[in-house]
Amino acid sequence: MTCCPSSTPTAGGCCSTPWWGRASASSPPPIPRRHRPRPNAAHGCSRCGRVSLPPRRHRDLVGVGELLGRATRKFARPGDSVLASVRAAWPEATGPGTVNHAYPIRRSRVGVVTIACADAVWAQELEARAEQLEEILTGIIGDPSAVAGLRFVIADHALPAAGPEPPRRGPLPPPDPSAMKRAEAVTRDIEDPALREVVTRAAARALERDKTSQ
Repeated sequence: MTCCPSSTPTAGGCCSTPWWGRASASSPPPIPRRHRPRPNAAHGCSRCGRVSLPPRRHRDLVGVGELLGRATRKFARPGDSVLASVRAAWPEATGPGTVNHAYPIRRSRVGVVTIACADAVWAQELEARAEQLEEILTGIIGDPSAVAGLRFVIADHALPAAGPEPPRRGPLPPPDPSAMKRAEAVTRDIEDPALREVVTRAAARALERDKTSQ
């Protein structure tokens, strides 16, 4: 009998195992592979075919109120309540007629309040008195972190419609007459009467605060 070229003949004739498939005498026996079950995996019985599911994780029951609270804290804007306080204090800080020309529309996470102005004149004049307005608003609200800065933009479409003004906490006492005179001397070049009154009041209150801190 003739053996195939890839085999080696033996005493019994043609070998049944090629030479590359035969293990040498010095090679160790093969190690059987062990299949470890995955954690929390389903196990089946080879006899009856039943499948046992992994044990379920028991979690503490959570009330509906707590779930709603989590969702509210997740999606609520942290500056909304502070913005409402800024809007309530804005007429007191700038004057009753300012709401129709300049109004707080939003507050950033760091505390910068954006003021929508009717035109460039209002934006420029109020921006020049931004530090004074910040001090007045902070004093009315009573929270030093409520207003970290003021940003003035021209957005007449964002101004509230003419109507009842938002509720105020109470009228502030009028500024000191001497402070008003000094403020009027500084703001007399402003042409718009309403804007001049707003800036004058803000400047007068800033002068009063500087006098008190000394």
